[in-house]
Amino acid sequence: MEKNLDVIKSLAIANEDQNFEFRSFLKMLQISDKKLDSIVKKITSGVMKEINCNECRNCCKVSAPSLEKDEIVIISNYLKITETEFIEEYLYMEDQEANELSVKIPCPFFKNDSCTIEEVKPIMCRDYPYLLKKGFRGRLLGVIDNYEICPIVFNVYEELKQKFKRKKN
Repeated sequence: MEKNLDVIKSLAIANEDQNFEFRSFLKMLQISDKKLDSIVKKITSGVMKEINCNECRNCCKVSAPSLEKDEIVIISNYLKITETEFIEEYLYMEDQEANELSVKIPCPFFKNDSCTIEEVKPIMCRDYPYLLKKGFRGRLLGVIDNYEICPIVFNVYEELKQKFKRKKN
């Protein structure tokens, strides 16, 4: 079980072509989405027993969750500031066309190795690394993006590669 972020980042670079090839394999794999989701869920549950998100929190340091309008309202109220103040101080426009606001990087709410808005943190933060959601096959580009960020994603994807290695040959 690899937990060292430097090793993971290095392997992400070294395995980039292999990861995209495996993505193509999974896209074409002749099993149902439900079955693949079930396999991923089982592997993820095992990996999550070995890796505690709260000990890593690398996602808080290098990722930028986008926020829905209602989340902006909830968090600004929680911080006791106006929505405008919240947007100006903590967010940036990630996608002009989609009018998508994201939290600045590193997350300004991540202090002393914990989330200062834990009670109202965005859904993207709560659901990260998105491996337990339905539709894994449709999110494979995001999985590859998160492979170098999250030890859980890294280890799940590597275990998936091992599981299906014999089927590829």
